[in-house]
Amino acid sequence: MPNPVFERIRALESLPSPSRAAMEVLRLADDPNASLAEIARAFEADPAGAAHLLKVVNSSASGLSRRIASLQQAIGLLGMQAVKAIALSFSVMNEKPPQCVEFDHERFCSESVARAVAARAIVMHVRGFAPDEAFGFGLLSKVGRLALAAVFSEPYAHVLRDAKGSDSRTLCKLEASTFEIDHNEVGAELLRSWKLPVFYCDTVRYQDDCDNGHLEPGSRPHKLARILHWTESVWSSFLWPEAEQPSTDALVEATVELGLSSTVARETLDAIAGEWNTLGAVLSVKTRDVPKLTEAVSPVN
Repeated sequence: MPNPVFERIRALESLPSPSRAAMEVLRLADDPNASLAEIARAFEADPAGAAHLLKVVNSSASGLSRRIASLQQAIGLLGMQAVKAIALSFSVMNEKPPQCVEFDHERFCSESVARAVAARAIVMHVRGFAPDEAFGFGLLSKVGRLALAAVFSEPYAHVLRDAKGSDSRTLCKLEASTFEIDHNEVGAELLRSWKLPVFYCDTVRYQDDCDNGHLEPGSRPHKLARILHWTESVWSSFLWPEAEQPSTDALVEATVELGLSSTVARETLDAIAGEWNTLGAVLSVKTRDVPKLTEAVSPVN
């Protein structure tokens, strides 16, 4: 059932809106009779979106032995859910930035890529999810913040100012008290309006409140929501200036809670930082060098 507050926001016609090409990609991706060639032709109508797709599939974390130059091949390798999420996310991120003075659009794009890279890396160790699918939904996981900044530029600036330095849960509470809806709910409703599966809508809706009974413990939505929430810890460790960074020990501990050993957790986090820098350069997204966690551990004598 549609959220009535979201429907009022939607009526203002200021929400992020995917391009026609992205919407055609979504339509064809949901059509069981559509061919990969037809979906590729839809992507070709948006050269920037097509370029982003190829850059993602050719990024080092994909593990391909050869470079993919064909959109049709890229779509086949990534899978439909990943293709839909990537088409949507880059389409809305490439729109004109919101006129919200406290919303840093450049940083939002950098965060989105960091979350996507982190989600893809961690599902290599957590079974049940396709890595590129996790990447796509990592990109989209915080699209609700972009929407609130676009629709409520001035009041959202006050909310962001009050929430500065706080985590997503605190931000959600401030948003709900101001707008009667928070960015995770807005994001979930946007995904629903774009006809993405309910599974992903629920995951985005409860990503910062996944252990409070909304999702069945151990279910796929619960596992993915925990991963999306964990990506916030990863992003926080990448923040600049360095004085804002939380303890790296806490980040390693949070990663271990997902089922990795301490050593593998550190290696995975270092790989995420490296891929964030690599993909950020390819996508023209600002990143920064992050000290290696594996180098911070003294060897055992």
